[in-house]
Amino acid sequence: MDWGTILYQFIALITLIAIPAVVIYFIRQSIKRNKQLQRIEDKLNSLKKENNT
Repeated sequence: MDWGTILYQFIALITLIAIPAVVIYFIRQSIKRNKQLQRIEDKLNSLKKENNT
């Protein structure tokens, strides 16, 4: 095996690992952001209820 083939296989392996890792990262960030927004919304709703009473 020459260096070109080894390098190509290494890049292919890194790509196979990196793509799912990036997808999982973005999914986790999205879930975290949704939870944050939900907490803010709940807090605003509770403040709104307090002001209405």
